[in-house]
Amino acid sequence: MPLLGKVTDLEIARRAGVCHQTAHKWRRDAGIEALANVGAKLKHWTPEKEKLLGTMPDRKLAKVIGIPTSTIYARRKALGIPPCKMRDRPRGAHLIPIDSPKIRARRLKLGLTFEAAGDGNKTRISQLAKIEKGLVTAVTEKTLQWLCEALKCKAKEISAL
Repeated sequence: MPLLGKVTDLEIARRAGVCHQTAHKWRRDAGIEALANVGAKLKHWTPEKEKLLGTMPDRKLAKVIGIPTSTIYARRKALGIPPCKMRDRPRGAHLIPIDSPKIRARRLKLGLTFEAAGDGNKTRISQLAKIEKGLVTAVTEKTLQWLCEALKCKAKEISAL
């Protein structure tokens, strides 16, 4: 098959209507390296492109450079560069600390149930319960805005700042 080693085994399997193990066996029996291994050795890598490895998710970098994700992955692995983690930014840098006891007291003062405060939204109800239990100590600006609307208060009244 002329595409062996040029596209992934999964793509070969999809096109041929077979399982990926069969496509893998065909490629291996033909003595052709997997696409990921081929990608690690491609000559189009420049120092500028290599500097981008691990700075963003492989999928995003693949779109930026215009090459397959598997090629990015293989080159990054070949150079021993760890993957980018979305949480590489300082943890909590975008979060606003909140005061759980103040939030609970405010909800109870208004006589609101979790369901009423969460406006029936299961995600909000669950989040409010976690906040009041102290499991969540900081929230995004959007969540703080929702809490202020639900509890009819200003942010400074429930933030821990």
